[in-house]
Amino acid sequence: MPWPQVSPRVPLATCLLIVALVALPRSPAVAQQAPEVGYVYPPVVPVGTTVEVRLGGYDWTPDTQFFVHDQRIGFELLGPPGEMLHPGPPHWFGPKASNRPYGVPREVSVRLTLPADFPPGLVPWQVANANGASSLSYFRAGAGAQVLEDDLASESRQLPSLPCTLAGRLEKIEEVDRFELLASRTGPVTCTIETGRFGVPFHPVLRVYDTGRRLIADAADTEGEGLSLTFEAEAGGRYTLELFDVDYRGNRAHVYRLLAHEGPHLLAAVPPAGAPGSTAPVRFIGYGVASGSARLESVVREVTFPREAIENRFAFTLDTPHGPAEPCWLELSQIPQQLEPAETPADAPPLQPPLAICGTLDEPRQVDQYVFQASRDEAWSIHVDAQRIGSPLDISLSVLDADGKQLTTADDTAGTRDPSVVFRAPQDGQYRVRIRDLAGHAGRLDAVYRLRIEPPRAGFSLQAGDRLGVPLAGEAALVVKAERQGGFTEAISLQVSGLPPGVHVPETIEIPAGKDQVKIPLTCDADAGTLAARATITGQAQAGEQETIAAESRLLVAPVMKPRAVVAPLYKDAGRTVHRGATYAAPVVIERLEGYAGPVLLQLAAHPDRIRQGIMGQDLVVPPEVTQIEFPLFLPEWVQIDRTSRIILNTIVQVPDPKGNVRHLVNKMDTRITMNVEGALLKLTAEQSELEVRPGQEVLVPLVVSRSPKLVGDATIELLVDAARPGIQAEAVTLPAGEERAVLRIRCPQTLDGDEQQVTIQATVWPDPRLPVVSRTEVILILRR
Repeated sequence: MPWPQVSPRVPLATCLLIVALVALPRSPAVAQQAPEVGYVYPPVVPVGTTVEVRLGGYDWTPDTQFFVHDQRIGFELLGPPGEMLHPGPPHWFGPKASNRPYGVPREVSVRLTLPADFPPGLVPWQVANANGASSLSYFRAGAGAQVLEDDLASESRQLPSLPCTLAGRLEKIEEVDRFELLASRTGPVTCTIETGRFGVPFHPVLRVYDTGRRLIADAADTEGEGLSLTFEAEAGGRYTLELFDVDYRGNRAHVYRLLAHEGPHLLAAVPPAGAPGSTAPVRFIGYGVASGSARLESVVREVTFPREAIENRFAFTLDTPHGPAEPCWLELSQIPQQLEPAETPADAPPLQPPLAICGTLDEPRQVDQYVFQASRDEAWSIHVDAQRIGSPLDISLSVLDADGKQLTTADDTAGTRDPSVVFRAPQDGQYRVRIRDLAGHAGRLDAVYRLRIEPPRAGFSLQAGDRLGVPLAGEAALVVKAERQGGFTEAISLQVSGLPPGVHVPETIEIPAGKDQVKIPLTCDADAGTLAARATITGQAQAGEQETIAAESRLLVAPVMKPRAVVAPLYKDAGRTVHRGATYAAPVVIERLEGYAGPVLLQLAAHPDRIRQGIMGQDLVVPPEVTQIEFPLFLPEWVQIDRTSRIILNTIVQVPDPKGNVRHLVNKMDTRITMNVEGALLKLTAEQSELEVRPGQEVLVPLVVSRSPKLVGDATIELLVDAARPGIQAEAVTLPAGEERAVLRIRCPQTLDGDEQQVTIQATVWPDPRLPVVSRTEVILILRR
């Protein structure tokens, strides 16, 4: 990024206080700041289209690389990252002000092209620069057109005809998004909210009102997994949807997708799988699937399972007289399956695996048990699918012997709450599988599961994380973990490909037999470049004499340069006293590292220590040879006075890498600038909060300016121009020191929208050319025509 220019009102020379050098520790703390991903807006890109979207993230630099992890997608970066987007009012006060703060993002515009045959689903993306690589974030490739929330102008925004996909976000604290839909027929309407994977997770609440503002349905996402809500609509009825966060939070990263369609909401299918080429009855469970009412019910349909399907599963759409449900996924399975018997007699013969059983926990706290026969040392893979098939159950799985002794147990596995275990029988005999719910959802109609007992298939999967930074002329350890399946214990040979030029691994890498991980040393040449690349780790092993099995994992590898500067507050013992509405010149000390002697950019860190409540500081360049400087921090007049305010800075330095590419090195302050906030020195008050005005005429606004005896200097009173209200103008007024009253003349244009216009008036006193003291007041102009 180009070095910013200091405002003419705050000359750089007057910003500098060059004093005796303050000694820093010999080994300054270094907190190198890698870039982070945040969100995509809009979060859904229709397949077969070319669209512009905004990517948001944190601590991005102009040399940041962007990676979309699907080569079929066209990607074009349309410019460098923009300025930091600091959140405006409202801010949290009281206990909520100490909540973990959101990051302050930058955004870039990119153009994405998705081919028409691109499969709908989540697409991962990442960023990297010379400071490291980010974690993964996602956007969704979707089918059909969508509506953007920003393009809908009215306060209660009219949705187009259903089905409809809308992309939006809850951008500010206490924001409530409202949408209006018109039902074309009587029957169920289903609304689904998807969040989380696109940005910062939040917990949406959705409410539905009829034309009389009667609440007819509501739902809350308490687990951060999104929500669906089905309500009964009448033909021609207008319904208002209200969407907000359960804690009324808001942030640019709170992006979501709203899908609304006229039809039932499908939750689960029993059985969820069938033999290829077979036709079998399937019981579909969901809201409105049978009667069209907004209640949980089921309906049976004959389903023909295809002979082949990609990844052995296919999308099935349940058609009903009340409209189609959303597509659900059914699987192809070769193992015999059966439905849970209504009653299991005590003398029932044991099950003979391999087989699958589809069951239901019909009563609260119900425990289902199945007995199967196994021979000594015989191994069986036992899985229970619940979340995988749309069930709310959180299953705990146990295997017991004939005497009731628990031999093994399993709960959540591999990123899912569904359990899986490989059981090896210690002797010939009967064994019992016990299934119970941990989430308290047993007894619901959709409390279904699928138990699978089948021979273990030898195999493994690899996990290596999603990113790794390797220092130039240094080394980093890449930990590769193997999740072994089906009792597989053999050695796994590994190969790493696609590394950035100059990054190397040993020629021979292996996860030894019986071990679950290996640390691979990655070394980086001293003269390597610093462009990141996506590397692939491929593992191969022998399962028996004939079969070779393989797996792979990918991650973003970034060559990393050392920081060149570190900043620390001059006063580390306690906070300095700062007044509301004033500018605090925070003294900080800069140390240059690795022989660097050039300028250093000081900038607010993307992740504040606490919610800033509007505390701001402009980028400041520290010239060469300067080791101490004052960083101006402006505190709005509403900042809390019953708590300290804390700010973290970054240092940013531009240096070339060994290949001559200029890189921006970011280092985060490991301590904090702490401020004890006291009352304001200046207060601007309007004698009347509402004034009548006619278009094209002038209105006089009487004002009172109160000042602390500590504050000296004239006050400048001016109207803050709002781009949303063009034409409203006023000439600034100077109020001499010692005077309290002033009048601001506001002129209105001939044409104005609406009946009321709120304007903001600001008073500023400059006791020091660098340190303005500010107070604001708001006045409502009531238009009379």
